[in-house]
Amino acid sequence: MHEQYADDFSASPVLPEGKTFRVTYDPTVGMMRLIARRGQDLEEVRKAFSVENKAAFFSQQYGYKGEPRLYNVNQFGYFQPGLVFQILEWLKDQYGTLAGVAVSKKCAAYVADVLSPLKAALAGREFEPSNVADDTGANELRRKKAAEAATDDERAKWYEFKMRPYQREALRRMLFDGWGRGMIEIPTAGGKSLIIANFVWNLLKNVDPKLRTLILVPNVQLVEQFMSDLEAYGFPRSDLAKLEGGMSKREKRENDPAKAKIVVANRQYLMKNEKAVPPPDVLVVDECHSALAESTAALVTRCPARLRLACSGTVPKDRYQRNQLVGMFGRLLYREEIADLQDGGYISKLRITSFQVFDRQVDADRDVLFHVNSNKKYVADDPEGCDIRFDDAVKAEHEYMAKWYRELYTPVLDYVAGLAGNTLVLFDKLDIGRSLYDLYRERHPEQAAFYNDGSTKVSEREGTRAGLEESSGNVLFANVQICGTGVSIKRLHNIVFCFSSKSTVRVIQSVGRVLRLYADKNEANLVDVSFNYKYSQRHYRERLQLYKENYRKSRPDEVVTAEI
Repeated sequence: MHEQYADDFSASPVLPEGKTFRVTYDPTVGMMRLIARRGQDLEEVRKAFSVENKAAFFSQQYGYKGEPRLYNVNQFGYFQPGLVFQILEWLKDQYGTLAGVAVSKKCAAYVADVLSPLKAALAGREFEPSNVADDTGANELRRKKAAEAATDDERAKWYEFKMRPYQREALRRMLFDGWGRGMIEIPTAGGKSLIIANFVWNLLKNVDPKLRTLILVPNVQLVEQFMSDLEAYGFPRSDLAKLEGGMSKREKRENDPAKAKIVVANRQYLMKNEKAVPPPDVLVVDECHSALAESTAALVTRCPARLRLACSGTVPKDRYQRNQLVGMFGRLLYREEIADLQDGGYISKLRITSFQVFDRQVDADRDVLFHVNSNKKYVADDPEGCDIRFDDAVKAEHEYMAKWYRELYTPVLDYVAGLAGNTLVLFDKLDIGRSLYDLYRERHPEQAAFYNDGSTKVSEREGTRAGLEESSGNVLFANVQICGTGVSIKRLHNIVFCFSSKSTVRVIQSVGRVLRLYADKNEANLVDVSFNYKYSQRHYRERLQLYKENYRKSRPDEVVTAEI
């Protein structure tokens, strides 16, 4: 990949006279490399681009070797290409100059051509980024449909796709600051798909109409959703193709990636079918925080596309993870705060209800492993002298909740039944999730309830999503892995957390499901369910901190308690 930029080490010494470092590009692995005259110099760079491995402790408890630090530059000096600018900046700060760094003409050309791909094409050019929906007449058609609508519900479907000021600014920075390569962080419900569509549209209109684009999404349901979005924005169906598992022969004929300008694919499918897509010129990765998985990172590294846009509502704050993403896609060019979008009226305000279930039986017995102040503890410094093994308490908590779900969740589900509008109940454990759905239908047979997990067909998931857009009073029980990221349900009023998680990405992404604006929604409602158990309480406290940091909520708006 990009073999023309490879240095010929046989033609000259690895390190020219008087140079301390050499930066080069290695096409065999698609990565850049920092070569140092002395090993200790390389180690100083590696240390600067490393963090403490917080997961090492947990790995060690399960018998695995947990490395104490995580490095963005490996022991041989290899690193993801987009990180080169930060590394050079660090070297300049340390040494006061870059005079001691050798960069060949080929490597310099790689940095200019591949890591700043639009600089030569757009330098000195000024143009107002175009809105595909305006250019193609899609908005004109939607205005006409809205005028013909007989009801408010019908009219609400035909809102126009207008670029908001922050969307236009994010697009401008991608084109003229990152020169076609970088990341943007826009909160969920903030309109990332419109930014992506307009980025691709402006490349086709102002750079090269023959560019091929590959859009990677996290799961198969989002393939369908993104295809629908692109068509709604005005892209002709003939320019689009989707790639996903389970397509029929007819669908495969209708979705020929060789004939399409834009291919939308889910990552899992593409990992096994890379050759199905012609080499793209543009790579777009939606929800890029999930690209940190080793298999996805390898796929992105192999991709030859020079133009790269990565979007997320939750770019990791962890320095190691963020550097990994910068290396794959380029620096973070634009970020918008959730609370600022709420204040601007672009996404819904959030009302938080803390639903606290108090279990008297557990509270009365401190020998219960997951009692908040249990007599039996795991001591990390003395694992041999512990009362219990490392993960005994968390396993016991889950097993107890799965066994006694009926007693524990009946007050929660009765509360859910009284909520107005559409409700999404998210769970993480399949055994508990299915039980909750069955219990809800048993107790409230008069209400419309649906169930989705990874085994549910995509067509059925999409049908349920579309049904919620058409009517109110529905409850969807869904696994957080398939419905907690990316899935768009505009007519969603309430979200209920029946999972115990402290993950920033999972929590913030999940809340984002309910923040989309809709005509009959004054504010979004989050019901956070917790129990008086060790891990449930611990994770609940950490979620409260996330609500404070992201939504400026220092405390829940309401506390509901149930004693069993």
